[in-house]
Amino acid sequence: MMREDARRMAADLIRLAPIFTSSVLRPIGSCPGCPLTAGQLQALICIQCRPGLNMTALARRLGVSRQQLTRTVDALVAQGLVERAAQTDNRRVILLQPTPRADQLRECWADALSENLFGALKGLSAPEQQALTAACETITEILLRHLPAEREEDNTQ
Repeated sequence: MMREDARRMAADLIRLAPIFTSSVLRPIGSCPGCPLTAGQLQALICIQCRPGLNMTALARRLGVSRQQLTRTVDALVAQGLVERAAQTDNRRVILLQPTPRADQLRECWADALSENLFGALKGLSAPEQQALTAACETITEILLRHLPAEREEDNTQ
């Protein structure tokens, strides 16, 4: 990839950020029974996507300090959305697991998001819908394959 191509891609991704926020994150946040702040929501989504993350790995993923993350996780634990568990071979390492209540909340998010997307995208033609679906799948597959791999040592620190 040429540097100029990477620059164009960066500009496109920056342009997508507010669209993603308004079309995805806001509907999730407006889900009934979702009393989470944006930071709590991001942390919970990360924990649900990768159960068993430790605090260090989660702080790195979110780009926050461990102290700030501790407050966020404390709030998620208090709401019954996350549980802390000691790693079996190193009890000093605390792993984070979503609870069944978090899974129920995720279903609520999916309903709110699908309802919002249905309304926003119902004017698309069938080929446009297929192209958008294929683009989402392709972006996800490429990013998962080529971005830095999730390291196993994430749960040993």
